[in-house]
Amino acid sequence: MKDIYVIADIHGELKKLKHIISKILIIDQNPKLVFLGDYVDRGPHSAQVIDFLLDLSKSIEYVFLVGNHDYEFFKLGLDQGIQNIKNHGFYNAGVEETLMSYNYDTSHMKRHYTNFYLELQSYHIENNNLFVHGGFNRHHHIKDHVHNNLFVLIWDRDLIMSAKSYEAMCRAEGFDSNKYKFRIHDGYDNVFIGHTPVQYFQQKHIMVLPKARIHLCDTGLGKYDNAIPQALRVHDLKIIE
Repeated sequence: MKDIYVIADIHGELKKLKHIISKILIIDQNPKLVFLGDYVDRGPHSAQVIDFLLDLSKSIEYVFLVGNHDYEFFKLGLDQGIQNIKNHGFYNAGVEETLMSYNYDTSHMKRHYTNFYLELQSYHIENNNLFVHGGFNRHHHIKDHVHNNLFVLIWDRDLIMSAKSYEAMCRAEGFDSNKYKFRIHDGYDNVFIGHTPVQYFQQKHIMVLPKARIHLCDTGLGKYDNAIPQALRVHDLKIIE
């Protein structure tokens, strides 16, 4: 069985993406890569990131998930034309850099819409591990399309905030984490998410929260100049950088 490596939120940082892929291939020549979404916006090379990933997918087993930035750019923006993207509220969240990476070539964007965006998954389950961009309502089944619709899956931050609070409680004197477990409806062994940069918690490395079984893999690429490209190996929760 192949080892799975999780990579989150690339945000147009092609050089840093190539760096972490090379690090993985040094230790594992036959990995499976799960990307948690947000390939575009902020960084300077969104179009080139997708071109690179499409090429990489020809030789490496992969899973590509959708992020909120991908949805906003391709679905809400490109579906309605480039002018709509310029007028969209997300424009100042890195969309201008994405358009520049395409050199405003709508034919290139549309190829990626068809060949990449439409193939993105909203979540992935493997070996009782869940992979999703933002999070999910842990009190309901992941397939519950009312409580866990696409908007929730790509935008949620309640999961990571609840997991952080639980992790803090586990360190409190007298708290029995075996008795009061972090409840996840479907009982996943681990949940891997992106979307929320670890810098929001004054961290710079992937946050492994073993008691809650929630792991935050967004290390702030595209948003923070000193962000470190990293991946998380699933079977032993080892951080690769």
